[in-house]
Amino acid sequence: MTVVILGILITALTTWIGKKISDKYIYQEKFLNALNTFNGELIRNLAFRHDSIAKIRNKDFHFSDFNDFVSRVDFDGVIASGCPKYLDKDQRDAVISYFSGLGRNSLSAEKNFLEEYKVVFDDAVEKLRARNVKIKPLGIKIGFAIGIIIFILLL
Repeated sequence: MTVVILGILITALTTWIGKKISDKYIYQEKFLNALNTFNGELIRNLAFRHDSIAKIRNKDFHFSDFNDFVSRVDFDGVIASGCPKYLDKDQRDAVISYFSGLGRNSLSAEKNFLEEYKVVFDDAVEKLRARNVKIKPLGIKIGFAIGIIIFILLL
């Protein structure tokens, strides 16, 4: 009886671990999507309101990790350790490059800068969405399968 309970607990644990591993990719998508929303807000602001970046970054971008991150950015260059750990190196480099370049150009150059990064972020979000359709259930399935294998070996 204890082997069955232990097997069920191990299966639940490995399934949860598989979900947490696949969550990394979901967080990447959410972060870059929020960054893309922030960028879009800057583009609209540049065309109409001309508010400061400090005022725009206080808005809610529907992902708490991004909200926390953007509130800590000093816009004199982002330290790599300040980027979330779940971002890949290329994604971190793009985020650092983006925030390092904000507000350093003339009006037309700033608009071009933001439009260029809009294309980059749109592409990155679409690739992550396509990948997450495959990966999200895969982590849970692999975790569950490993748990069942361990459970069978315990019996």
